[in-house]
Amino acid sequence: MASSLASCPSAISLGSCISGIPIRLHYSFFLLLLLNFVSALLNKGEYPMLILFVVVLYGPILLITILVHEFGHALMTKRLGGQVDGIILWPLGGFAFCGPTDDFLLGDLKVAIAGPMTHVPMALLWWGIYVAVKEEGFGMWPNNMIYLDTLSSSPAGFFQCLSAQSMYMNIILLCFNLFIPGERSDHDATKSTSFLSKTYTNTQYLFVRYASNINTIIHHSAYPLDGGRVYAACLIMVFKLKSLTAAKVTSVTAMLISFGMIIYAIINYFSYDTTNSELMIGLVGVFVFYQSYELWIAAKNDDLAHHSIFGRKCYSDNRGNSSGNNISGRQEEAAPTQANETEIV
Repeated sequence: MASSLASCPSAISLGSCISGIPIRLHYSFFLLLLLNFVSALLNKGEYPMLILFVVVLYGPILLITILVHEFGHALMTKRLGGQVDGIILWPLGGFAFCGPTDDFLLGDLKVAIAGPMTHVPMALLWWGIYVAVKEEGFGMWPNNMIYLDTLSSSPAGFFQCLSAQSMYMNIILLCFNLFIPGERSDHDATKSTSFLSKTYTNTQYLFVRYASNINTIIHHSAYPLDGGRVYAACLIMVFKLKSLTAAKVTSVTAMLISFGMIIYAIINYFSYDTTNSELMIGLVGVFVFYQSYELWIAAKNDDLAHHSIFGRKCYSDNRGNSSGNNISGRQEEAAPTQANETEIV
């Protein structure tokens, strides 16, 4: 896996960072930055600070946010005795190439949840910056709108808007990574009687679009995702379900959520004057529903051997164990098989 990581032709090396983990950046990262730069230039070109805002938000801040998330997975893997071959970053998420841990299913749960939980301290950090720099008249909790007057008024106003949107970015990424759909923003906010006369459509939907795309990119399945893995592991460990039953419950739950995403997208797309983000959410919902249905068919036919989650050793060990006593999986004979596995988180 390390060699395949190094030979990826569409990513450039950023060197090694914490614990010597190699990091590579996909070229498409700059494409998203360019698209948002052009969008800001065309729509609000008279506000140069907005253009700078977009570059900073979709450039270094987005990059660092993704990197910290992936390091959450990677460092937890190393802490539990697993191997990390590297990290690839791109604008729709990141890939941490991690080997199995010594804790087996419990370790998989810890690794899966470690990534999303990094968004909690990052959101708190950005909230603290917002409180420190906010102008008079703004509350302790930031609005999810970008006020152009505030953005262009002073360096403090710029960082107030930047910290607020960075905080919301982390909150939304946390929710989407745990399969919780984001809430609809206030479509009438730009018509409010705020003392600031000019507003810019909030970036919440842009990050919803970004975050939702994470749910489509990893290893041909919706389920190597953090929330799906956490849910599946908890069904086995907490509710003592067999792996086969957990796969069925996971697939049905995901189909219900994805169906809700599709309905949400249809209603909002035709009911409000919004961006194409609702359409993107709907397309992601269709994809997740399709993948969930495939998992349901595989579970129904007891054919999970090649599934990216339930086909792994730490899950297949439990497939025939209704008692759920093998949740930690500390079996000497299982270690050699696990050692050859590499997961993408």
